[in-house]
Amino acid sequence: MNNRQRLIAGAGILLMLCVFSATMLFRSLQPYPAPKVVFKTITGEKIALSELRGQPVIINFWASTCGYCLEEMPHLANLYRELSPKGFKLIGIAMPYDMPSQVVQISKQLDIPYAVAIDPDDTVARAFGNVRFTPTSFLIDANGMIIDKTTGRMDLDDLRNRLDQLLGD
Repeated sequence: MNNRQRLIAGAGILLMLCVFSATMLFRSLQPYPAPKVVFKTITGEKIALSELRGQPVIINFWASTCGYCLEEMPHLANLYRELSPKGFKLIGIAMPYDMPSQVVQISKQLDIPYAVAIDPDDTVARAFGNVRFTPTSFLIDANGMIIDKTTGRMDLDDLRNRLDQLLGD
C-alpha cells in the first residue's frame, strides 16, 4: 500500500469514527424510553423499573473487578442516602460474570444502602443496549425516559446538579 492509499484509508477510518461519535452523542442527548425490565436484588426482592416511574432513577452497571466502579460506589451511596428521602432511586446491577456471593460481600463491605441486583443471564444488560463496559450508568427521568448514559466515571458534581433539577430543588 502506498502513502496515498494509507492516507485515504486513514481518512475513511477517521470519518467512520466521527460518524459513530456523532451518532452516540446525538443518542445520549435525545431521551429514549427505558426498557421494561425486572431486577432481582441480592435480597431476593423483585423490582420492576416501571414501578419507579414518577421519580428519577440511576441504573449503574458495575463489576467486582472494576476499580472505577468500586471507587465510585461509596460516592453513589452517599448521594443515595442524601437524596432518597426526596424520591431518588438507584439500582446497582452486577455484571453477569460476577459471582452472587462476591456481589453480596462487596455490597456489605461498602455498606451500600441502595438496591443491588444480579443479572446472571445477561437479560438486563442486553435490555439496556448490550452493556459490556463498567461502570455504565443510565439516568432515567420521572417519565421513564433515559436522559443520559455515561460509560466510565461519572461527573458526580454534574450528576448532583441534574438530580437536584429532576427533584425540583
